[in-house]
Amino acid sequence: MSAYGMEFLLALFKTVLIEVPLLFLIIRNFLKIPEKKLPARNIIFFGFIASFATIPYLWFVLRDLVSFGLLTSEAKLIFVLSAEGFVTVVEAFIYRFSLNLSIKRSFAVSFACNASSFLIGLIIQAIF
Repeated sequence: MSAYGMEFLLALFKTVLIEVPLLFLIIRNFLKIPEKKLPARNIIFFGFIASFATIPYLWFVLRDLVSFGLLTSEAKLIFVLSAEGFVTVVEAFIYRFSLNLSIKRSFAVSFACNASSFLIGLIIQAIF
């Protein structure tokens, strides 16, 4: 496997490790949705589905476009934030229809999970 492939798998692992538990905590502790209404297995399963559905886009579409070197640093930042915004929207719709959350709640949950994994990813990158 290539170094890029290994980086991707590590990023996928970190994303799932951050976003799935956070999704679970938000649904149980902040939204107060009980097990009877939304089983833990559904939250975990669709948390994985959301990450697996979106991270390849970021790694195999966005990263190739940004790495061409044609964009300024400011343009890259705008592009990355736009892509993260797109991922947030896609995952919000996954949560909306798979977990039966309201559209407002699904966007809030998706934003919290994606912002957290993005920021933690930046911190990890800065440290290592």
